[in-house]
Amino acid sequence: MARNKKSRQRRTRHQEKHMKPQSVCEDIVELYLLAVFGFFPLMIGLGDYGYENLVEMKTYLWFGINALWLSCLGGYLLWCKIKRLSVRAHFCWYHGVALAFLIVNVISASFSRSVKDSFLMLRSSNTNSVLFIASYVIAFIGVSLFGHLKAMHIRALGISTILSGVLSIAQLAGFNPLLMYPEGLNYYNKYQEYTSAFLGTLGNVDVLAAFLCFSIPTLAVFALRSDCRRDRLLLIPALLSLAVLFLSEVDAGKVGILGFLIVALPVVIRSPKWSKRAGIACVALTVLGLVAVYFWPGKSGFLYEASSMLHGHFKSSFGHDRIGIWQQVWNSIIQSPALGNGPGSGAWLIDLRTVNEEMNRVVAVRNAHNTYLGYLMDTGIPGLACYLLLIGGGCAAWLRNRSEDLTVALGAGLAGYLIQDFFNINIVTVAPFLWIGLGLLLGRQN
Repeated sequence: MARNKKSRQRRTRHQEKHMKPQSVCEDIVELYLLAVFGFFPLMIGLGDYGYENLVEMKTYLWFGINALWLSCLGGYLLWCKIKRLSVRAHFCWYHGVALAFLIVNVISASFSRSVKDSFLMLRSSNTNSVLFIASYVIAFIGVSLFGHLKAMHIRALGISTILSGVLSIAQLAGFNPLLMYPEGLNYYNKYQEYTSAFLGTLGNVDVLAAFLCFSIPTLAVFALRSDCRRDRLLLIPALLSLAVLFLSEVDAGKVGILGFLIVALPVVIRSPKWSKRAGIACVALTVLGLVAVYFWPGKSGFLYEASSMLHGHFKSSFGHDRIGIWQQVWNSIIQSPALGNGPGSGAWLIDLRTVNEEMNRVVAVRNAHNTYLGYLMDTGIPGLACYLLLIGGGCAAWLRNRSEDLTVALGAGLAGYLIQDFFNINIVTVAPFLWIGLGLLLGRQN
C-alpha cells in the first residue's frame, strides 16, 4: 500500500511538472523541432514533382509548420496571460540583433527596384524576400526562448537523413523514383539534357550538399560523443550521406566537410591535451594543403582552379561559373553598399547565361550562390553585419558549452553548413536549419 501511494505521488508530481506553463511552451517547441528535423527534409510534394514543384511544396510546408506551432504557442501564451500564469521569456541581445536584421530587410525592400518582389517573392531559385526572412527570424526567436535540443531531435534528423540518402543512392544508380528528371533521363544527364542537377529530396544538388554539410557532422559527432550505445547507429546515415556527397561530385560540399574537420575537430575532442594537438595538426595541415594546392600541376578540375586563383588568375567559369556570378554580385554591391538592392535582388540583378560553352550549357542564374555576398547585395553592410553578429554569438555559445554532447554536435553541424554557405544558394529548403540551429545555440544562455 505504501509503495503504491508513493508511486501515485511521484506520478502526480511528474504530471504537475509537465503541466507548468513553462513546460507546455517547451513541449510545443519540442514538437516543432521534431517536425523540422524529422519530416521537413523528406517532403517532396504530390504529383509531378520536379524541382520547382518540390521547392513550392517545401515552402508551403515551412509556412504551414510555422503557422501551426506559432498559433499553438501564441494561443497558449495568451491563455496564460488571461489566467495570470507566469511564463519566463528572457530576451537577450541576440533577439534585438535578429529583429534589427528583419528591420534592415524591410527598409531595404521599401527602396528596392521591385518592392513587391522584395517583400513577397516566391521563386524556386530565390526565396530571400522579406516574407521568408521574417519566418526565419520568428523561428529563431521562438526556438531560442523555449527550445531545448534533445537527443530525439538528432535521432529524428538521422531518420530523415538516411531516407533521403537511400533515395539519393537510387537516383545515382540511374533510377528516377521522385520524378525529378524529365521522362527517360536520369541524374547523369545533368547540364546536357536539362539545365541543372537534381538529387535527393531537397532538389538542387548544391542544396542537398548544404543539408549534408549540416547533418553529417551533427550525426557523426553526436554518435561518437553520446553515452548511449544505440546512438552509434547514427554513424550509418552519416556515412551514407558522406558517400552521396562524394558520388554527387559537389566540390562545395567537399569543402564544407573538410572545413568542418579543420575548424570543429579541436572543439569536439573531449580531452584538452588531444584537443590542443588536433588544433596544431589542423593548422599545420591547412598550411601544407595551401602550399600543395599552390604548386598543383594539374590542368583541370577543382584543385587546378583553386591553384589558379592562388596565383591570381580568375576565370568566370571557375567553381561551376561562381566566379562569374560573384563578379556580377560585386558590381551590384558597390552600387548600393549602405541599403543594398532589396531582398531577393538577385532575381533582377544577376543574369548569367551560356557561361560554360565546353558543356554547351545554358543557364539562367538568379541567385548570388554565396549567402554572405547575397545578404550584402540584398541588405547592404548593416544586414550582413547583423547576420555575422548572430553567427559570431552562436560560435561563442558553442565554444562555451563544448562539454555538452548535444550542443557540440549541433555546433559542428553549423560549422560545416556555414563553410558551405560560401557557395550555397540559401533557399527555404535548407535555410531553416541554420536559423533554428543558431536559435538553439544562443538559447543556451537563457
